[in-house]
Amino acid sequence: MIIIYFFIPFWVLFCIRFILDESQSHMLIRLKSWIGWMGHIVFELHFLLVIAIMIWIIVSLLLTIGIPYEDSWSSWALSSSYSNYLVSPFTHLQTSPLVLFLLQIALFAGFMGCLSILLSAAYLTTGRSFVLIALGLFLYLGSIISFKMLPPDWIWLNVTSYVVLIFSYGTFHTLYTGFIMLFLIILLCWTAAAFKSSRHTWKKNVSLDTPLLIYFLLCLCGFFIGGSNEKITSVWDHLYFTFFGVTLSGFRLTTYLYFCIVFLGFIYLFQLRLHHVMNGRIYYILIRHKSLTSWFITFFLKGCVLAILLILSMLLINILAGLIKGQNLTITSTFASVPLFEILYHFILNGFLQLANYMLLSFIAIWIWKESYGGLVAIGIFLVVGLPNINVNQWLPFALNSFGYLSPEHSAFRITAILLLFLIIEMIGVLFILRKRKIVF
Repeated sequence: MIIIYFFIPFWVLFCIRFILDESQSHMLIRLKSWIGWMGHIVFELHFLLVIAIMIWIIVSLLLTIGIPYEDSWSSWALSSSYSNYLVSPFTHLQTSPLVLFLLQIALFAGFMGCLSILLSAAYLTTGRSFVLIALGLFLYLGSIISFKMLPPDWIWLNVTSYVVLIFSYGTFHTLYTGFIMLFLIILLCWTAAAFKSSRHTWKKNVSLDTPLLIYFLLCLCGFFIGGSNEKITSVWDHLYFTFFGVTLSGFRLTTYLYFCIVFLGFIYLFQLRLHHVMNGRIYYILIRHKSLTSWFITFFLKGCVLAILLILSMLLINILAGLIKGQNLTITSTFASVPLFEILYHFILNGFLQLANYMLLSFIAIWIWKESYGGLVAIGIFLVVGLPNINVNQWLPFALNSFGYLSPEHSAFRITAILLLFLIIEMIGVLFILRKRKIVF
């Protein structure tokens, strides 16, 4: 475990010093944004990390001079000797030793990269050096404690599960779950950085701090309060029930209410931003754009990026909440009648398409009525028409991303086709109303 006791503190200390050295005001001016600054930090640190790993690999290969190279397991690896406990579990897999070697390098690089991104995001969101130093100390001490002192039920918090491939395989029983967990943590860090960067832009225009905080807390409470049934043993079942929404036959009020809080709450924040732009700044914005269409495409694409970040963040928080509750990452769903791929496809793609439909319909309502109540009326319509008693046969683009609609007879791909069809129709409608030259707000 020399990696934990030597390399991690060295790498964390180096990252902290590099981040503090690069946090001068002239760097932010040159890079133009907080997200650009973080990208610069991450790129430079990863470049150095790649060089360090390459040197490590070259030195390791030099030490094996004289040993014959072959892409198969040796007789020692296939034996039941206690001394080869780090290798023997892999011999039963139909995977080349070379591939496992490359996966080990990738896992180690991913973990070190995750540490650098976590430290960068922490400093970006707080702007305080003592927070950065405290987090670095916590990461190092936490790595040691997780290796020695955590109870067996918390093995998924053991840092070795994300550094050493054999321990990752022993914890999650798959080769790739450790990579997925690191990816989700990195995604969460970038999401926090993106919100920090966008908050600076939006704060100049409209106060979103209080609604955003309330929205975040409500979303967070739903993950930890809901899905607590003892029969739910998988994080994917936790995701399934958290965003169950409505079914063909009916709905539960609490389930549908939380479903609306997450998706329609995002649309409410989108409407706040749109209201401020249209109430005064629209004339200044048009000076910077060639046309209303050009401005709208830019505005809508920013909303789409935030929608994707929301969905991926919800997926990450669901996994973390499920693990905290003691649920596993088994790639199956006990309650859903469709495979896991379709569950993730429906949640990510159809969830994004649903939000895109809501954004376009909200834009049309606010643009036509030109009053603040227009957006609230639109949200009320989304909420009511999303009920299965009104949206009969599910041909209208409301609440179609509910997991309750998924079944072998009612596939996620049919829902995708419906949402795409309405998205095209709505986009044509938006482009039509934007062609009118008269603008009065």
